[in-house]
Amino acid sequence: TSQKEILHDQQLSYLTKENQMIKKYLIITHVAIITTISTVLFVIISDLLGFIIIDMLIQCICVAFMNKSYDKYYNKLCIGSIFMFDLCEECSHCCDRDISLDEDMIEKGYQDLEIKDTSELQSLNTSDDLSRISE
Repeated sequence: TSQKEILHDQQLSYLTKENQMIKKYLIITHVAIITTISTVLFVIISDLLGFIIIDMLIQCICVAFMNKSYDKYYNKLCIGSIFMFDLCEECSHCCDRDISLDEDMIEKGYQDLEIKDTSELQSLNTSDDLSRISE
């Protein structure tokens, strides 16, 4: 297997029980941290200490969601966070792929070309491969 395949298998969106559990805990932990920071800032600005109770309630829900028996509630209530997590992960994977493609283009000497159509790229790759075969 290539290094790119190994890295793709390590992504958290790759469906294994361990990856799903790590992803779930990351999302729940981030929600808990973000709500705590937001609550503290709000209490400092507004001087209304009663909002700490709301943060405590959210913390209790986050701890409960870490239990497997609450998975169906977690999937319903945290659908937005799950979507954003998957979107960010896919975006970072695409960016990594684009960087490696750019490096391949520079390595082959295509960095000055403006390729607007993938058929142009394929013909360039084919001609490059043919020139290597003839050498």
